[in-house]
Amino acid sequence: MIARKTWRETRWMMVASFLIMEVLLFAAVMFWPKIAADLEQRIAFMKLLAPGEFIKRLLSTWGDHGFAAYIATQQFFKSANTVGIATAVLIGTGAIAGERENSTLELLLSRPVSRLRILWSKTWVLALCTAIPIFASTATIPLLEHCIDAEYIKTGTNFGYLMHAAWHSTLFSVAVLVATLCLSSFIKSQVQVAFAIGVIVIIQVGLYFIQVIRNGSAFMLSDHDVYWPILAGNVHFWRFFFGQEIWILAACCLLWAVAYLRFRRMDL
Repeated sequence: MIARKTWRETRWMMVASFLIMEVLLFAAVMFWPKIAADLEQRIAFMKLLAPGEFIKRLLSTWGDHGFAAYIATQQFFKSANTVGIATAVLIGTGAIAGERENSTLELLLSRPVSRLRILWSKTWVLALCTAIPIFASTATIPLLEHCIDAEYIKTGTNFGYLMHAAWHSTLFSVAVLVATLCLSSFIKSQVQVAFAIGVIVIIQVGLYFIQVIRNGSAFMLSDHDVYWPILAGNVHFWRFFFGQEIWILAACCLLWAVAYLRFRRMDL
């Protein structure tokens, strides 16, 4: 019952998220032939305007590897990091704070189920609504490749590698979702929750774009230098999972545990 209610409340936001990601992806793919037609000169010009070494390195991969590297930037570094995170924040803010504001928290907690089950039922549905748009949009990339002339695709995409990148992007967005859920358990107002998580995200983005301290940004876990090696097939799934992704998963578990401890003691 709780899972169905949460699904009804968030499914249209999930659909909107997918449509936005798909429009951005379609536009990016359709624009690629214009870049590829005179690739070396265009990349050289853009590198002159690039503000940092990491942007120049990103552009260099476009020049060296073509379409697949471009997709790593457009779909994962850009779209998933913006639309995916925005979706996670929007649906996460109302998970608990929204129930309190709508005066439905008392009704929710009066159900003959444990608070652990209540919180978990909400969490897995919200995580699913965060994941589906990323995976669904990414799955259309091989189809969109056929919309442009093959002469412009130096290196095509591999579906398995795309799904690996989508998994990593989803894991990062779910981490933001769980952080938002945690804040929602402590803060009563949805607006205040959104403001708090927004400040955290802005600080992390700001750190990322400052060259000398960007290693301190969480977005280093979800940037072009992470996704391009995955799409190039240079990253072993399980080795990467136990080397890096397991720490993101551990952070999710820790934040969720904090949210549960707060939710268990929550007064109406």
